[in-house]
Amino acid sequence: PDDTEECSGDYYFKWSDGYKSASRILKSQYPTDDEKAEALAVMKSEADKGNVLAIYDMGRYSTDDETAKRYFATALAGFIDIEPKAKKMSSYFQYRIGKMYLYGCGTEKAPDTAFKWLEKSAMADNKYAQHTLGNMYCYDIGTEKDLSKAFDFYTKAARKVMPYSDYALAQMYHYGNGVEPNEELAHEHYRKALSAFLMYDKDDKLLYKIGRMYYAGLGTDVDKPKALKYLVESAKQGNIQAKRIVAQEFISGEYIPQDIPRGITMLKECADKGDTSAAYKLGKIYFKGEYMPVDYDKAEKYLSVAVADNNRDAMYQLAKLYMTEEKYDIKKAVELFEAVAYENMWASYWLGRIYLFGKNDIVPDKEKAVEWLTKSAADGNEYAEKLLNYNSGHDYMISNTIVNLLVDLGRFIEEDHARSRRKMSMKVDKKLQRMIQKKKQELGIKSDGMDMHYEY
Repeated sequence: PDDTEECSGDYYFKWSDGYKSASRILKSQYPTDDEKAEALAVMKSEADKGNVLAIYDMGRYSTDDETAKRYFATALAGFIDIEPKAKKMSSYFQYRIGKMYLYGCGTEKAPDTAFKWLEKSAMADNKYAQHTLGNMYCYDIGTEKDLSKAFDFYTKAARKVMPYSDYALAQMYHYGNGVEPNEELAHEHYRKALSAFLMYDKDDKLLYKIGRMYYAGLGTDVDKPKALKYLVESAKQGNIQAKRIVAQEFISGEYIPQDIPRGITMLKECADKGDTSAAYKLGKIYFKGEYMPVDYDKAEKYLSVAVADNNRDAMYQLAKLYMTEEKYDIKKAVELFEAVAYENMWASYWLGRIYLFGKNDIVPDKEKAVEWLTKSAADGNEYAEKLLNYNSGHDYMISNTIVNLLVDLGRFIEEDHARSRRKMSMKVDKKLQRMIQKKKQELGIKSDGMDMHYEY
């Protein structure tokens, strides 16, 4: 938008020099107290004159909830008043009104009402509204979920240079969400998004996105030292997802100096703020005794939090926890194994084992045992296949002995497989890091990897 002024009664709309200057300072990462106070004074002066942009921003920067609500309500009234009289910016006003109803700024959250305003704006070719409608169709907000329409709106916005839509399209192609998976197109959209993100003013969310893209090699080469610069800064600003990744790096010590207590503390902070992925990782650490002494009570606590959020990996780990002597509860274990058995060959393997010979309150059920072992074997579990063969050809006592040996061996293989995957990942990352450092040395560039200091 340009500096066009739109007026209606007590309100007007203009990107005045004073407003833009104050907005730049307030959006900057580290304004001094004096700079912030001066910018707020300028913003308030603009708001008092009736500039709806400034009125809205006074709501954003108000530290008192009631004051913020009053400013937002006034801004919403101003946008609605100006919109029908706007000469050439009506679609932008419709977009702003829609966003306020969507997020409950100056009003109760009203996704249905938001959708109507945003749809009008999107049909008038406003790229911001098109992107937001894409999100609403994608995540079932204010309308029925429709990934095809989400894709269409993201595409329209991306064609008008909307990096967030490029990012959304990249994810759809990357995960095959509503479209056929296409890594080439995913990479291209990620690349466009990253190129633009690097030029933007960066809040914690954008810092996280950039860090995540370097961390996972989305639209760029994997560069974990560079990724961590962004992720650490995002974590400092309170981003939970970034904080979880940084915590894991402190625990592993792979790319930053290892500090296990600090990493565990950060994971707890994330889990306590509702991050169920952090809760799962903590629960697994306490269950397996990785980095910290085994603590089954804490393992149960954190895994249960993740299970409540339908974390499938946590369900499997909690089921295994309920198979231990300290937390034994076979009925809970079976219930959790069954919840994930169709996607986890080890869960179906354990179910087959339990039903084959029974366990406390679970009576033997050979039909169920064969069903689950067959499922596990079909998914590639050779130990389930051997279990089926031995059971069909041996008497009970011999079969039971062999079964127990296979269960122990299967458990060992499963855990060894998990360790091997972690080691392989570390080897690949180390090899990549060595290649990067070698290339830097050839080009005469000073290393900035392990020499970096991370203060959190």
